[in-house]
Amino acid sequence: MSLPLLFALAMPVDAPAGAPVFVVELPPAAYATLATSDRRDIAVIDADGRPQTIAWIPAPAGAEADDTLVPLPPPLVLPTAGGRAGAPPDGLALRIEHDPNGHLRALTLASDPRATAGGGSAGIVVDAGPAARLGYDGLRIRPLDRGNLRVTVDVLGSNDLAVWTPLADDAPLLRVADGRQTVQRLDVRFGTARYRYLWITAAGQNGAVPPLDGVDAIRASPHQQPALRTFRLAPIQSDADGRGFTYPAPGPLPLRAVSVRENRPNATLAFTLRQASDRGDLVVASGTSWQFDVEGRPLQSAPLVASNLGLGPLRLETVMPADAPVLELHVASERLAIVAGGRPPYRLLAGSARHRTPMLPLDDALAGLSEAAGLDTPLPMGRVGPAVPAGGASALQPDRGTLALWGVLGLGALIIGAAAWRLLRGPSPPG
Repeated sequence: MSLPLLFALAMPVDAPAGAPVFVVELPPAAYATLATSDRRDIAVIDADGRPQTIAWIPAPAGAEADDTLVPLPPPLVLPTAGGRAGAPPDGLALRIEHDPNGHLRALTLASDPRATAGGGSAGIVVDAGPAARLGYDGLRIRPLDRGNLRVTVDVLGSNDLAVWTPLADDAPLLRVADGRQTVQRLDVRFGTARYRYLWITAAGQNGAVPPLDGVDAIRASPHQQPALRTFRLAPIQSDADGRGFTYPAPGPLPLRAVSVRENRPNATLAFTLRQASDRGDLVVASGTSWQFDVEGRPLQSAPLVASNLGLGPLRLETVMPADAPVLELHVASERLAIVAGGRPPYRLLAGSARHRTPMLPLDDALAGLSEAAGLDTPLPMGRVGPAVPAGGASALQPDRGTLALWGVLGLGALIIGAAAWRLLRGPSPPG
């Protein structure tokens, strides 16, 4: 039997001309068809049907370091004076006092009869001096009241308290507590800034900045996670009570994080995501996902850390009934290196119950190529085209678990390519 007939799918590979080694990213159709958790039932063949040497190049682990928080001096409340709250008052003199350390100690409106004590707030002024020299990438707001909070704010920066530059517009702040748990998002992120003073104002004409316990400057770690791709899965089956949902098996994706998004603007969802395997049900992720509409701006919880996926379908169990939640799988950009030792065009084969491709170590060879091309020059990228049937469902028949996966995905001899591609409606921008 020819090699392609041992695989369910075949995909054309557009190789960069003249490259001895190039890399490709596997599409969701390939992952969803694999029958092995170590992803060895793939192969690349040339125009003569001869297999090519391939090896996985995993995405860097890149564990994200924690942000650094720089405490700032206590914020000062600027009273409302004349114009709308939240806007720098026009034509008014500011009296500025600093303490012996140079920190802003007092900021008041001078000689203005319209300013009244307790008459509202035109914003909060913060001395960002302790963080300004090295720069900062955002603010962590600490409201004095520990209760629920929904407000949007603007943040402006200045070095002279006269000219103000917008840093963040309509940034949502949120805290919601239901007695058992509290969800909150109190960080305002923006590009690196070095302004000495910050003005935090309520966005729009209404509302006010709540009384604050303090403000910290956020200095983001330079060692951030590598970019992730996001794949979305809709449930294919729901329990009658709305607390259990089954999703098609996406295959052994190099998973990094999971989000659960419900079809409502305001929702909290405590959940456990499991995957069926030959070792029993495995917990992929567990926690709480939430989303709120804050004055017209969507605010969502951060993805939950998760590990690599296996082969079975996914099962979501929720504490409270939910409305067809969508799974967002945040996946590392793992790549397959291909040694172009044959005659193009090449084809990528995926999904086999009988064939296993040896993954040869190419570290030394790839390092030599990188050194010859320049250490900063990555391997050229190829492109994988749409999937078409090769051996079809018969290539997976000896593996009962994979046959179940095949049925879930609705892949048949006639519709195999189209059904697999519906797992990806186009990758979302990295989240």
